[in-house]
Amino acid sequence: MESSSNSTMQNYENQILSDVTEKLSINPRKKLTVNLIILGMAGSGKTTFVKKLEEYLVEKEKDAYIINMDPAVHDTLYEPNLDIRDTVKYKDVMVGHGLGPNGAIMTCLNLFSTNIHKIIDVLENKDELDYICIDTPGQLEVFSWSASGKLISDSFSLIYPTVKYKYKIKKFFFQI
Repeated sequence: MESSSNSTMQNYENQILSDVTEKLSINPRKKLTVNLIILGMAGSGKTTFVKKLEEYLVEKEKDAYIINMDPAVHDTLYEPNLDIRDTVKYKDVMVGHGLGPNGAIMTCLNLFSTNIHKIIDVLENKDELDYICIDTPGQLEVFSWSASGKLISDSFSLIYPTVKYKYKIKKFFFQI
């Protein structure tokens, strides 16, 4: 029964791909890459979600490029292909500019966004990607109203279809 279900799902995925490539005039031999921008409040589980998503994609033999955009995270739980912490040092920005935590995160993303064109160039040359997954900081204002957040989101949206996934914890259970 499971084999029949997998076959039906594969046929469905192929039909969707066929429809999309026809409508968008995309070469059907080239994979259609999708950007996933993961947004959510601090502590909501975005990084854990990205780790589980990466594990799932590996299990399904999907090619993914994982980007950490949180300059203040201590441990990503996954091995990113690109990490903002390799180019912008959060603590140095905070101390050097006399900023608090949120101001330093915003400034790091502002600095990082000045080179977003280089990242886009790298990604455009990767032919075999199924997904680009972007793990963002918990400060929603970065991608809600800041110029750098809009620039980053819009830049990714120009090269591939983009889904902004707002991650939130569905329910809280407290036991006394």
